[in-house]
Formats: sequence, C-alpha cells, structure tokens
Amino acid sequence: PDGQYWYVIFLNGNVMQRYRTSDDSWAGDITIGSGFWNTMVITPDGKKAFAVDYNPFGKVVYVDLENMILKATYNGLFSDPHGVAVNNQGDLLYVARQKGNHLYRVDISDPLDPQLSNVVLQPGQVPNGISSFDPHEILFTPDGTKYFVTCQGTAEVRVFNAANDSLIAVINTGTYPQEIAVSNTTNYLFVSCMEDQASSVIPAGGRGSIAIINYQTNTLIKSVYSGFQPHGLAVDEARKRVYVANRNVSPSGPAPHHATDCGGRNGYITIIDMITLEMMPKYRHEVSVDPYSVAVRP
Repeated sequence: PDGQYWYVIFLNGNVMQRYRTSDDSWAGDITIGSGFWNTMVITPDGKKAFAVDYNPFGKVVYVDLENMILKATYNGLFSDPHGVAVNNQGDLLYVARQKGNHLYRVDISDPLDPQLSNVVLQPGQVPNGISSFDPHEILFTPDGTKYFVTCQGTAEVRVFNAANDSLIAVINTGTYPQEIAVSNTTNYLFVSCMEDQASSVIPAGGRGSIAIINYQTNTLIKSVYSGFQPHGLAVDEARKRVYVANRNVSPSGPAPHHATDCGGRNGYITIIDMITLEMMPKYRHEVSVDPYSVAVRP
C-alpha cells in the first residue's frame, strides 16, 4: 500500500518475492512451501500478506512482510480456493470457493488463530461445492462498504454489504467474468469477461469483453472489446487509463506477429481510456505467452 515494494508469487514455485519499486531490484524471498500459488492480498497496513494455493484441497499462507517470514499455513480449511480479499479494517479475509456457491469468511483478528465461516452467494442456500456460481475474484470498494464477486458460472457480478455480508445487487455481465479493478478517482469498476462472445461490441471472431460498472449505483454502464480473452486488469489513476492483459491462448485468437521461445501464443496489452470509456486507438503491445496478470507501478 505504501508503494515501496511489489510482490510476486508463482504457479510453479515455493516463494513469494519482493522487489523495490524505485528500480525493480530484488529485495528478498519468503519461502511459502509448494503450491499452485495463484492469488494474493496485502493488508491495508502493509504488514501482512495472504497467498492462495489454488488446488482442490488448497491452502492459504499468512506472511509477515515486516520480517519477511512465513507465520502460518492454513491447511484443511478450504476447497478450490481462488480469489482473495481483505476488508479495510484488516481483520477479515474473504476467499472464493471457485467450484461452488459460497465464499470463505476468515476472521484474522488473530491471524495465528483464524476463525472460519461461510457467505453463500444466494441467500437461503446451504454452502456446497457443486459447480454453480463458481466465484472467481473478490474486490472491496475504496470506502470498504461493499465488495464485489465475479461469478464465472453464472456470468454475473454479485454485490455484498461489507457490514453484514448481505446481498445488495446482481449485475449481469459477459460470459466468464474473471478479474476486477476499481478506480479510486471515478465510480468505475472494470471486469474482464474472458469468454464473452455474445455482447454486441465483440467483432466477428472476437472473444471476451470488459464490463464497466458504476460501483456507486451497482449498474452496468457499458461493455467494450479490449482484445482476445482479456484477464488481468490494472487501473492507472494518474493517466486515467486501464491496462488490460489479453491472454490470447485459444488457437482461434489472432495470430501473433512474433515467434516466442516460451511455447504457445503471444498475448498483448491494450488500454481503456477512463475519460471516454473507449479503447485507446492504435495501442496493442504484444508480449510473451499468456499475459495473465498486470499491475501499474505508482
């Protein structure tokens, strides 16, 4: 949160790495054990991090960022964990069960003694692991009063009251909504809908859209076509831009201009103008295989 460091975890590794934002130099490794490390979150005070092992019986690790050590591994609590978020007070951790109908709500007031409960995505249902809503990602609004959940199984975003976990609204999106990014200077929330082929903005042969939501009114403003199979999103408040990582992993996607030694198809980065809510013309920056995530350095 203070912008001094950025962190990275690895799908096929056992460390969390830290780098300085001043010059991108390496600033240390934290051994977190083997896992399919897919998502992570840092508490608002910048002192703790929680990383998620996306496996059928996955785990969450608690890392002390001040001392760069692993403090605890939460084993045996989660099934198919993926998306992760922490509330503005830093005492509640939410983890999405990607195959199922609920979120895990973890009281981390004492992170060495986590207390687990559930938040069902449809009131009245019983938490289960049957593929239905299949929540992918969770994100709090800047003021911390609401949180948004992408439901890839039902092509919608569900909005919850952070005070009592009650369902506020359901917003329909394109197919397979994935990542979320929020702007602190506008009322916009951006959602990548990776497999959308139905929205009118998608050209012939295209796949995927970005849903733009007003998070104050919980309404869909519009959708834009950013490129083939968009996934990662990052908001640049200073330049009023949203960077989109378009994975382009399907053989039916546009042919890359350059060959790669990495095996697979190159993806590319595009930009949404937050003022006009349109794509910046003539910007399509090709990168290597499967650009899955993107971040903006302060």
